[in-house]
Amino acid sequence: MGNYLFRRFVIFIFLFILVTVLCYFLLRLPGDPYKELELQQPNMKDEIARMREWSGFNDNWFVGYTKWAKKIIFDGDWGKSLYDKQPVWGKIITKIPVTLKIQVSVLILGLLLGIPLGIFSARRHYSLADYAITVFSYIGISVPNFWFGLLLMLLFSVNLGWLPAGWSLRPDYDSLSWIMKILDQARNLVLPVFMGLLGTIASLSRYMRSSMLEVIRQDYVRTARSKGLSETKVIYKHALRNGLIPIVTVMTLVIPSLISGSVVVERIFNINGMGQLLFNSVQSSDIPLAMGTLVMFAFLTLISLILGDVVYALVDPRITYS
Repeated sequence: MGNYLFRRFVIFIFLFILVTVLCYFLLRLPGDPYKELELQQPNMKDEIARMREWSGFNDNWFVGYTKWAKKIIFDGDWGKSLYDKQPVWGKIITKIPVTLKIQVSVLILGLLLGIPLGIFSARRHYSLADYAITVFSYIGISVPNFWFGLLLMLLFSVNLGWLPAGWSLRPDYDSLSWIMKILDQARNLVLPVFMGLLGTIASLSRYMRSSMLEVIRQDYVRTARSKGLSETKVIYKHALRNGLIPIVTVMTLVIPSLISGSVVVERIFNINGMGQLLFNSVQSSDIPLAMGTLVMFAFLTLISLILGDVVYALVDPRITYS
């Protein structure tokens, strides 16, 4: 396992550098955005010139990327925001907790609800309950997340007034006890989490059902049943672990989609997280901030892929990494 993790770390470094290359080149594809900014903001000409030099836009693509990557990776200099002059790294760090709270909540609840639903559906395949869960899964996969989020906002915020439509902490939040602070944040997280939860539960339950149907037809499961073991023990002790292997594969796709989907979630509910930060930086042509946010999104995505590979070993001991 140690050798495998080392190899994965080397691959991670290579992929991270490759992603930074793509991020840098994509931002330079339209040309020089700083020239457009100079026309829009003539009073910021000196600041824009400094940012162009920092970003390497005064050089060709290769030299410019080399200078920028050296600052980002080796010097830890992520630059400063073009408009408020705040360090990009500091702005990103302050936004990460909110984004992670939403996406980690979606992931945990999706696993806790989607996997049992899939198991239940597989154990009662072709029953009325199985058909109901299947219909729910198809609806959850088909419904666009942004549309579902708008429906939630319309129902629970506009019509019923039970939950805030966006991120709106109480005015006396700083003076609240830690329990009340958690409850106040949880109240604001309900709608964003449920927006991402529908599709996550639908996907996981569908894949779990298919995986369990294949596993419970294996010979070793029939042997366990023939020994007189209870159905619960057969399912959860013998079949579940192998049934989870495809779910690990699915999770390596779900986690990056949740990270990238934070842009839509935070935009709809006006949450001041990384997704909103990326959207605003691109809209305002704040190139240093956009570059830094894209790099952080790429970093989190690559970390999730490595974690997925490690979880394989925990789920199935037959998998070796020699």
